Amino acid sequence: MSTVGAAARDAGRVASRAAQWVWARTLARPWSEFADFVHGLWMRIADPRVQRVAFFIAYLAVAQSGVNALIRPPSSIEGELGTVLTLIWALFLTFGGVVGAGTVLQGWNYLERLGVGALIVGAVMYGGIVLSLHFIQDGQRLTQWGFVTFCAVILIWRLWDIRGYAIAPRG
Repeated sequence: MSTVGAAARDAGRVASRAAQWVWARTLARPWSEFADFVHGLWMRIADPRVQRVAFFIAYLAVAQSGVNALIRPPSSIEGELGTVLTLIWALFLTFGGVVGAGTVLQGWNYLERLGVGALIVGAVMYGGIVLSLHFIQDGQRLTQWGFVTFCAVILIWRLWDIRGYAIAPRG
């Protein structure tokens, strides 16, 4: 029995070493190449990377909201602003989101400022309409106004954060 157990143990070791060899020589290479590719993409993002990725996602969300407002404008905003101004408001959101998303990862601050400015105008327009609707119509709109104000303050902070350089400095 001990001879069979020893043989099984030795066979297990050989199989384990063979699996390690196969992994190291064939299977690990594609994963290593993929990891190197992802790391290379990550390193191409200007510092601070996590903050820029977060703003990239936020800009994409705002661009999507602007496109939705272009396709099917909110009736409460369209009723208050009119069709033309609602279209302009939606264009500010779409333009700001697309320009912001297209420039934030590369660190092109001079273009991102243009997108952030458009988003601030869009947020101020939306905040003003929401605040006026709070006083004109029944219902409570201060929660929306508070959230829009929060977003506008974050955008102003972003504008302040990227003010010093046309291109983000590389660490």
